Amino acid sequence: MNHGPIVVIGATGFVGSALREQLILSGQTVLGVARRGSDGVVGLGPVPDRVDWRPVVAGADCVFHVAGSAQSGANLAQDVHAATRMGEAAMAAGVRRIVLLSTIKVHGETTPPGQAFSEHSALNPFDDYARARLAVEAALTPICGERLVVVRAPLVYGPGARGNFRRLAGLVASGMPLPFAGLDNRRAMVSLTTLVAFLRHVATHPAAGGRAWAISDNEDISTPELMRRIGGAMGMEARLFALPEPLLRAMLWPFGAGALTRRLLDDLAVDMSAAIHDLGFRPPETLGQGVWRAFNRGGAVALLPEEPDTA
Repeated sequence: MNHGPIVVIGATGFVGSALREQLILSGQTVLGVARRGSDGVVGLGPVPDRVDWRPVVAGADCVFHVAGSAQSGANLAQDVHAATRMGEAAMAAGVRRIVLLSTIKVHGETTPPGQAFSEHSALNPFDDYARARLAVEAALTPICGERLVVVRAPLVYGPGARGNFRRLAGLVASGMPLPFAGLDNRRAMVSLTTLVAFLRHVATHPAAGGRAWAISDNEDISTPELMRRIGGAMGMEARLFALPEPLLRAMLWPFGAGALTRRLLDDLAVDMSAAIHDLGFRPPETLGQGVWRAFNRGGAVALLPEEPDTA
């Protein structure tokens, strides 16, 4: 990325704000856009499919599309239409590359024991979020062709992370005894630092265009081991004990039925060997380093306050 501004769609969200910051620090000219504007970020308004994308992408070298939320119905139709119009405007403007952040869950919610999702796995989106991301992928692929790069990520964690990672950290921080010590599952995650580095990597790598890539920390981890590492990063010990898995599943059922059970107990492994071998990418930090960074700023250990995702 040596010429033209870089456009970041979703620039006020968890991933987008970190990506925008790193691009600016590297000397890039960045145009951040989001539904709601803020300092240095252009607001697109609440109806993205009515946006005129031509002035947004005019002269741009690369567009990062890292916005998105779990939506369905009319909102999904709006997002797909907006992505389509953005892609058409970007192609007409001669944008060199469009990088779309998607989710590994377009392949499914769980992996069988001993197996892992890669970008070559069958498509089997399980929930509204995965179906929405796959729909945007499908809308942009025929428009952008070889200029499109799709990045399929698992759970993203880091300072200020929301969602399942924050909830898990809250359980550990509560000091309550937790019945997960007997689990031996495999869950993939990706740190915010590694994900941002990979997004920037595929934006310039000549072999990245025209296909999807699976990304993770390249280290699957069990739920109890993740809880122990979170506890260590917060300066406390995760209080874990073991229950038979069938009993544990029965206990969790009233608190979220199958969804919570899958995310805590089942496998979701990711194979990122293509990114390593074909693109020469290496995660800049280990999973342990990423978890430590999520709870430590300037040497102080704390459960970070939740930050709104305004992408």
